[in-house]
Amino acid sequence: MNEIRLLGDGKDVARITAWMYYPRNEELRQLHMERFEIRDALSEASDGSTFIQVKSDTLLRLLGGPGRNEIAEMQVEAVKQGTAAGDLLHLIYQMHQRGADEPSLGKALKEYQAFSLGPRYGDKTPLKRAEQTLRDCFEAFAPAAHLWAAFRLNGPFPYVDPPGDLLGTAEGRDRFLGVAKALGEFATTFIPKRTRPAKPVIDPLTLVRIADSVPAMRLTFKEVP
Repeated sequence: MNEIRLLGDGKDVARITAWMYYPRNEELRQLHMERFEIRDALSEASDGSTFIQVKSDTLLRLLGGPGRNEIAEMQVEAVKQGTAAGDLLHLIYQMHQRGADEPSLGKALKEYQAFSLGPRYGDKTPLKRAEQTLRDCFEAFAPAAHLWAAFRLNGPFPYVDPPGDLLGTAEGRDRFLGVAKALGEFATTFIPKRTRPAKPVIDPLTLVRIADSVPAMRLTFKEVP
């Protein structure tokens, strides 16, 4: 079973972001970690005269892997798809928490399409809106949807302030993972009424687990009048 391992070794944020960027690609997650470790070593050898050791198999993977520009493009697209998946999940979660009638992915899609008309991504391109495109995003990023949902919820419902502390401090990271864990527990247990065959929003075997040491942190929302 996939799990985000928290080792307190300065690499935990990289482990989290590896899953957020590449939820279905183990090879790219490994490259993400290896690049992080090398950048970290280089930052400590900033005078340019210090040697660092890199394993030959790591070096071969890096040389054969995507370049800096390609990685940047992949991560930009990952943010677009991941935020869509996260928004859809937290919309379903909010519907349920507020006591709305029959929360479902279908209803979340309609709500998302309504507010996505007009806003744009940071690169000025319009938000993804086509129903099948959004469903594809949700499927592709289902393993990490709870992480993206927790990330997105901190905007309208800040539980870590300032937002930069979300992954920038140990306390912020723990609260972020706690909210993500609660969202993940919801996603893997809540079965929308009209789903046929009956199944939860996200398959428990698909979702990446968050370490047992992290307590779930449930956000509350006002009930629908």
